[in-house]
Amino acid sequence: LTSLLLASGPLTLDFTTAPLTQEVDVVGPVSLILHLSSLLPETDIHAVVSDVWPDGSAHAVAAGRLRSSFPDLVPALTRYDVHGEPVQPYPDFSTKKRALPGQTREYAIEFWPIGNRFQAGHRLRLSLVGTPTYALPSPGLINSVSVGSENPSRLLLPVLPGHDLCAAIGASC
Repeated sequence: LTSLLLASGPLTLDFTTAPLTQEVDVVGPVSLILHLSSLLPETDIHAVVSDVWPDGSAHAVAAGRLRSSFPDLVPALTRYDVHGEPVQPYPDFSTKKRALPGQTREYAIEFWPIGNRFQAGHRLRLSLVGTPTYALPSPGLINSVSVGSENPSRLLLPVLPGHDLCAAIGASC
């Protein structure tokens, strides 16, 4: 799968893990590296991380947002991990840079620091919410998110030492 479409309005695009096989403590700054294109020159990106309990109820534990016309970061104020990933992005709001329709760009979306223990049997969910277009003629699906290409979008979570999120969801990371 190389991309999924994110609809406008109240619809969301959800990514949910398998049930965790062991508890995982996630503590610290979270960021989402998102490769997105839009039919609009400017769109709002809203992202929510939730703890999904075994009964199916979802409990939001972190949220981030960014307007697509601010794709750049202030390097001196952004915190990076050892791989050069922005784990605490500091967006540059000094100049708007609208995208061309259909142009894919990378966005680093900052979340406030998180502190949550995802219990065994719970799932982790990332939800992306589209830009409301109630004031515009409905263009249908307007945003495309890259999820499985050469530059995939990814959620960066700070896992405490002794906890292994990849093992807990049965994935190789």
